[in-house]
Amino acid sequence: MFLIGAAIFLMTFYFLTPTVSGYGSSFGSATTIGTGTTYDTLLSADTDAYYKINISEGQNFGVGITYDTNSFDLGLYLYNPSQVEVDSDTTGGSVPVVVEVRATAGDYYFRVTRINGTGDATIMILVLIMPKNQIPGFDTMLVIYGLLVILGIALSLKYQKSLIQ
Repeated sequence: MFLIGAAIFLMTFYFLTPTVSGYGSSFGSATTIGTGTTYDTLLSADTDAYYKINISEGQNFGVGITYDTNSFDLGLYLYNPSQVEVDSDTTGGSVPVVVEVRATAGDYYFRVTRINGTGDATIMILVLIMPKNQIPGFDTMLVIYGLLVILGIALSLKYQKSLIQ
């Protein structure tokens, strides 16, 4: 267990290397992103941002977002290759997370949506893909643990940056 935790911790350095994206306005125009960290800005005129990621058969993955403002809440929805919703997190707050275990192969879509409020929002999207595992429930735990570690480090860096300024 220690080795898995250490590997996830070391992978966070790779995942924290940001890329800048642009979002689609529907499933058909969803922007393809990869694993790791992606930054984007949900414009005040838009309510939804669509993204997609290609997943291999049997992979476990999770998507988490954090954003820069307290003036609104964002939600996160996950859709399978048939564009059917498989998970969502709309509880509000700044760390919505969705997870899919033992996925079928294809493009998975996720939508960041404005629940309430107005204004531009800089969002950080974290995508983590984990290998298959045969222990029941262990897959989900690893994905959630990995996302929480990455989000914790990102929020810590954000907090430290605010102290410097």
